Amino acid sequence: MCARPKVTFHNVSKRYTLQQKKLDKILDLLGIKSKSKSFYALKDISFTVDEGETIGVIGINGSGKSTLSNILAQVVPPTTGEIEVNGETSLIAIAVGLNNNLTGLENIELKCLMQGIKKEEIKRITPLIIDFADLGDFINQPVKTFSSGMKSRLGFAISAHTDPDIMVIDEALSVGDQTFYEKCLKKMNEFKSQGKTIFYISHSVSQIRSFCDKTMWIHYGELLEFGPTKEVLKNYSDFIKFFNALSEEEKVKYKKEKMAVRQKEYVVKPISTSRSKKVKKEKTNRKSMELILLVMFFFISTMLMFFDNGVAKGIQFIKQIDMSKDESQVKVEKTSKEAVSDKVEAINKVGYVLTEKESVFQSKELKDEMVTVGFSDQVRVNNKIGDVLEVSVNDQLGYVKEENIYIPQAPFEKIDFNLAGYLDALPASFVGSYQYYLAFINSEQQEIESKIRGKTGEELDEQGNKHLVFGSIRYKLKSDHLSEGIIVNEFDPQKVNMDELIKNAAIISKDNKIFSIFSNDYEYIFNLNNQSVTIIAGE
Repeated sequence: MCARPKVTFHNVSKRYTLQQKKLDKILDLLGIKSKSKSFYALKDISFTVDEGETIGVIGINGSGKSTLSNILAQVVPPTTGEIEVNGETSLIAIAVGLNNNLTGLENIELKCLMQGIKKEEIKRITPLIIDFADLGDFINQPVKTFSSGMKSRLGFAISAHTDPDIMVIDEALSVGDQTFYEKCLKKMNEFKSQGKTIFYISHSVSQIRSFCDKTMWIHYGELLEFGPTKEVLKNYSDFIKFFNALSEEEKVKYKKEKMAVRQKEYVVKPISTSRSKKVKKEKTNRKSMELILLVMFFFISTMLMFFDNGVAKGIQFIKQIDMSKDESQVKVEKTSKEAVSDKVEAINKVGYVLTEKESVFQSKELKDEMVTVGFSDQVRVNNKIGDVLEVSVNDQLGYVKEENIYIPQAPFEKIDFNLAGYLDALPASFVGSYQYYLAFINSEQQEIESKIRGKTGEELDEQGNKHLVFGSIRYKLKSDHLSEGIIVNEFDPQKVNMDELIKNAAIISKDNKIFSIFSNDYEYIFNLNNQSVTIIAGE
């Protein structure tokens, strides 16, 4: 019986943009070509690993091993290529997934929640984790007081007891003592006997030789070799001898040549979609229209220069054309417009706001602002009166411009969207504990403040809702002091595939800068105007 593939990479690359100035970042965000350079941490990687295999990963510093481990663990998404992972992954690296402001015990709960483990199971395995980590009374101390070895022990202990299908171990055992290493090795051999798949990333050739079935050699972002461990390690050791024999000048030259290759762009055939063709066509039409208007303006301006008081005569001529209408015709047009504006059409559907900030007025003439609503906020659309909608907001009747409200014909279909694939674009303070932060949506203010440390203040938004601020993260509270959702600032769209992200959007704002994704558990609102992500619990 053949083992089934557990992990498959097909032409996977990870590219980062090296921006030297803030202006370059702004230009890239606006889609304007800047002088920023690209750097390929990984380039065109392809391999298949079967169920139950133990794979060693070696390479000199800066070759892309940690980037590979983050992609394997689905912490960061690839820039291009296809990945298939059949099972749950767990990344074990020094301090990864640990919140420095939480205690060791609180971090156990955090990482278990990130794995989707229920609270009853967490209570059962917590004593086992504490015993394995062997931290004594330090388990109740903040992780920021831990040494690197203590962090590694805690991280490994947690991951080893959450029963992952695929373990990705990135240098996590390099800082531990020999006693703890032997304990970990015994645990990994247990996983191996159970048929689990393990990726072991290390500089230790002897550890990889004794533990791994196959080994892949990552060399300056490329998969140089992948095969039986004994063969790959021999070739790798030969390279190390060759490199160490070089003079310092030769070593610098070699590294520069390899770095130049990693910064060189290569052509990737884009995926053709009907949406991209439509956008391209709209941009072309818009540019053509702008050019025509510019030519017309230049022509009229030039012609008027040849006449005395040319501009004044032109304005007078336009007025004459406008006044040449028959008075009865003007009266009929006015009556017709009034009739259209007074026509009432019943709607009785849910609508969604398409602007970042939208005013709801007390009168259908759109006067006397009543309340302000934000993008993706729901309003009950009662009637359409001309180009104005009569809506209900918080049990209040008001009026808003029709063009700023989207009324779907059917309820949105919720999709299987995973935020983990886009964590690379969010601040580190959120990434390390994001599942823990999400766990307190729909929680009371008192519970949030008692469980999450580092509160920096409170603020009120334009609607009068209170926000609990924790640095770049804030909880938005409802009137009953329950958290409605969280807002994460410092979102960097340059670090993710925005086209792929927008494909999942159910609602896109009028300026194409804000979009909303409805998943099975949450609604995600990505705002490029203020570079934030709002996460609201699904209904």
